[in-house]
Amino acid sequence: MKIDELTNTALRSAIWKNQVSFPAQVPIFHKQTRPDLQWRLVELFFIHGWSFRKLGKRYSLTPQRIIQIVNAWKIRAISLGLVQDIPAEPGISEARSNWRIDEQYTGGIYGERAPGIGQAPSGP
Repeated sequence: MKIDELTNTALRSAIWKNQVSFPAQVPIFHKQTRPDLQWRLVELFFIHGWSFRKLGKRYSLTPQRIIQIVNAWKIRAISLGLVQDIPAEPGISEARSNWRIDEQYTGGIYGERAPGIGQAPSGP
């Protein structure tokens, strides 16, 4: 997966599915725009699932400005290796398909099998 080509929404989904690493403490890049807000915007968007419109209302900025700040942070973080692709080990991708992902809940994986997956066939 080429993470530098992912959209912000696709990157957020990959982070939630543990396909991409994300720093536990969001770094602040002081030479970029709005260093006082960038880490908050990045964390709220990528980790907590806030929309650009909701962030704009919260911080009195246009959604386009929020997108610019998040994009600049994403490009810098990827170039510094803070956000990286996590390669799946052989056989792991099959095991991952047995887990139900609920992207409406930020917690992600519940640990429950999706209906019909991994169940023995019924009948004679």
